[in-house]
Parts: sequence; structure tokens; C-alpha cells
Amino acid sequence: MSEQKKKRNFPLRINEPNAKKLEEMADRYGMSINSLVSFIVGQWLDSNYDLKDYAREKMIPAIADKMEPEFEKMISNPQFLEMMKEMVMYENKG
Repeated sequence: MSEQKKKRNFPLRINEPNAKKLEEMADRYGMSINSLVSFIVGQWLDSNYDLKDYAREKMIPAIADKMEPEFEKMISNPQFLEMMKEMVMYENKG
């Protein structure tokens, strides 16, 4: 059996209001609560699992490009540079 076809069981505890919502939603879509929860978790994982990678690859460079002119101004400020040196020295002592 392929890795993707293997199934595992996970105990799940949810509060009563959410359990009722799942029951209603499962009835509405004509599926079992187990299938509905599997679908919801699968969709969430597909959307969020690699979010940190997406942020690292797409968002951080875009933010850095916009911040670069401001950062140039900050590091040209002697007070800012002194503050950064103090922070690094403090971090290295700890």
C-alpha cells in the first residue's frame, strides 16, 4: 500500500458546539463526520503546511525590498548602530 493510501486514526476531542456544527455540516454534505473532519484537516494542511516556506521564499524578499531604503537610513544613523552593537554584546554575554 502506498504511503499516501495508508490511514491512521487520531483521537479527537472538541467542544459540544463545534461537534454540533460538524454534525450539521456532515448531514448537509451527505458524508460522515469522520470524512468531513478528514477533508477539513486535509484542506488546512494543503493550504498551511508549507506556509513558512512560502513566507521565506516569497514574502520575506518582497518585504526586504520595500524596507531596504529605510534600513539604509537606519544603519547610517550612529545612534542606531551603537544600539545594535550593545544588543549584540549583551546577547553574546548571555
